[in-house]
Amino acid sequence: MFDLRSFSLEHWEEIDSTNSEALRKIARGEVDRPLAISATSQTNGRGSRERVWASHSGNVHVTYLLPVLDARREAFLVVYPLALATSRTIREMTGLGSRVTLKWPNDVLIDGKKVSGALHEVGWLNGRAILAAGIGVNVGWSPRLADAVFPPTALSEVVHELPDCREIVTQLGAAILSEIASWLEKGFESVRERYHAESYLLNSRISIVDRVPGTTPVEGVYRGIDPEGALQLETESGISKHYSVDVFPSLATLS
Repeated sequence: MFDLRSFSLEHWEEIDSTNSEALRKIARGEVDRPLAISATSQTNGRGSRERVWASHSGNVHVTYLLPVLDARREAFLVVYPLALATSRTIREMTGLGSRVTLKWPNDVLIDGKKVSGALHEVGWLNGRAILAAGIGVNVGWSPRLADAVFPPTALSEVVHELPDCREIVTQLGAAILSEIASWLEKGFESVRERYHAESYLLNSRISIVDRVPGTTPVEGVYRGIDPEGALQLETESGISKHYSVDVFPSLATLS
């Protein structure tokens, strides 16, 4: 499904956005194998849903390009192995163990605070898809967002010896290839089991908001992901499935 040869590495001291550069390379026909584009800083970092990603030097800003060899319908499930690879890398390089968790679908938390986020995009050239998996990790710095439900944190706030950003990029790349290969070999059920073991707020009450403007929040119990990758929310009406929502703890969970 994906080209899982080792990543070639390309590093910039400063760039507008590693994801933007990745999509430009795809458009120019310059991507014929896995490639990791990292940068010390970004001048126009992009997060999910057109949000700005604060891109300070001393943090990890990287986009992993993976050519898609077989564009099957279930290829979008790769978001979960990518999330597991990120949490695994942070856990292995910090020794923080179970303090590292995953908020649906791919935010990595430490003690309930966001240390990593992702923006995954797909570029096309001559009918061929290439995944651009953008990942940011707050290593030495995090923005101050007083009203954030999941406030940002950085590794510097929780560990004394900080891993080197370039080493994180290399180890994360290896973890991504390993997690995708494991998924393709063992099937998605093994991914679900591990994802649930790391899921923040699993079996707790949450509030979800559809990403369509004007929708009303819905509360229920978070029951993990189903075999097709949908978030499962249990309410009095039963279990509903959701693919594009924002997740928050309910007031009952916070109290």
